[in-house]
Amino acid sequence: MRVRLMFSDVVHRVRRYLMPRRCKVCDSPHRAEYERLYLEERLPITDIYKIAVHKYGETFSYDALRRHMRNHVDFYMELRKRIDKERKELYSRVLRQDIMVAEQLLENLKICQQKIEALAKKQQITSKDEQILLKWLGEARLTIEEILKWKDKIQWEEPKSSDEMVDVILRIIADFPEEYQIMFKERWEEYVREREESA
Repeated sequence: MRVRLMFSDVVHRVRRYLMPRRCKVCDSPHRAEYERLYLEERLPITDIYKIAVHKYGETFSYDALRRHMRNHVDFYMELRKRIDKERKELYSRVLRQDIMVAEQLLENLKICQQKIEALAKKQQITSKDEQILLKWLGEARLTIEEILKWKDKIQWEEPKSSDEMVDVILRIIADFPEEYQIMFKERWEEYVREREESA
C-alpha cells in the first residue's frame, strides 16, 4: 500500500511538471469581462474574483485568476507597450529623415538660385524668366525654412489603423493554443533583444 501511494505521488508530480495545465480562466465564458474589469476599470484581482464567484458561480481559485492576469493579460499589455515604443521610434526616425531631406533640399535651392543669378548676369535668360524662377525658388525656400524652423515643435498624430491592427493581433493570439502563445512570446522577446542590441 505504501509503495503504491508513493508511486501515485510520483506520477502526480511528474504530470504536474511535464504536462502543462490548461488555464481555467481562459476556458471561462466570462473571461473577456474579467480582463475588461482588470484593464479598463482597474479593479483589483480580489474584487474581480468576488464578482466571478458570486455573480457567475465560477469554480476556479483566486490563484488561477491571479496567474491568468499575470501570464496572459499582463504579457499582452507589455507587448502593446513595446509595439507602441517601436512605432514611436519609427515615426521619430522617419521624421528625422524627412527633416534631413528638407535641409538638403534647402541647400539645393540655394545652389539653384545662385545658378539662375549667374545665368541672368550672362544674359542667357530674360529678366522676366529670372524674376519668375527667383520668385518660385524664394517661395519654396521660405516654405522649407518654415518647416525647419518648427522642426523641434512638429507634432505628428499616430495613425489609428496601427492601434486597430495591434488589437486584432492581440485578439488572434488570445485564441491560439497555449504552446503557440508561449512560442510567440519567446520569439517576441528574441526580436526585442535583437532590436535593443542593434540599437
